[in-house]
Amino acid sequence: MNVKQPDIQEYKNYRDFLKDFAQFKKFSNPYWSYGSWAKDLGLNGASTLSMILKGKRHPSKKLADTFCNYFKFNEPDKNYFHELIKIQKQTKDDPTLTVLLLEQKGLEENKEEKPLFFDWRAFAIRELTQMDEFDEDPKWISTKLGGKLSPDESKEIVQKLVEYGALERSPSGRLRATSQVIQPSDGFTRSQARTFHHEVTGLTQDAFELPINQRAFHSSTLSMKKEKIDEAKKLIREFQINFSKLMEDNPGDEVYQFNMQFFPLTKFKENN
Repeated sequence: MNVKQPDIQEYKNYRDFLKDFAQFKKFSNPYWSYGSWAKDLGLNGASTLSMILKGKRHPSKKLADTFCNYFKFNEPDKNYFHELIKIQKQTKDDPTLTVLLLEQKGLEENKEEKPLFFDWRAFAIRELTQMDEFDEDPKWISTKLGGKLSPDESKEIVQKLVEYGALERSPSGRLRATSQVIQPSDGFTRSQARTFHHEVTGLTQDAFELPINQRAFHSSTLSMKKEKIDEAKKLIREFQINFSKLMEDNPGDEVYQFNMQFFPLTKFKENN
């Protein structure tokens, strides 16, 4: 029996990759176990690995990075591994939707460039420049944002922000934010907006791993009249604006993400 080490690029399900890797290790070393694997990953025990492989949970951003370091992934493999996890979270592990979203993402990346307005990384980097400790080094930006984008991506987005006019250089040569507002282009598509909110939702899921004193998650479920929807959206928007005015500091010492979602849980019926 010839068992070879699996290649992440050949998979559309990260769990299948992990299971095949475990099979490869067991074939190569009969004494290898999930316990030894967990120890190599710096985990307290094998329960986390077991839950991931059984489909009961997904790896956190930190654990996903640990996996990447363990497998010694190059940058493309690392990005692909993270993308598989993110997509499976979004599709709730539905294999059909996972493959469809992977294919759609590939087509979208080949067809069009992601607009700055629908790229959370652009807003994050713009806000980073308003911190006293900001360093233009792409590696610093990547590390400061938790490795959620590569140094090359950091460099590329900074250049786009400068070309757009959202960033400029001070007389001393330091990058700084301008008053130019990042706005959507006239030709933006619904898929671009949907992808943006999927990605931001992924950030929210990763934030569950943060200490509770660094985050705030709240949720309300309520019954209401459909004719109040416009009023509700207006109140949410007003709160968002007022919150930003009161909380934003320049310079600040960290960059935070603030999201609000409001949508029907019951099946929405349009009035005839």
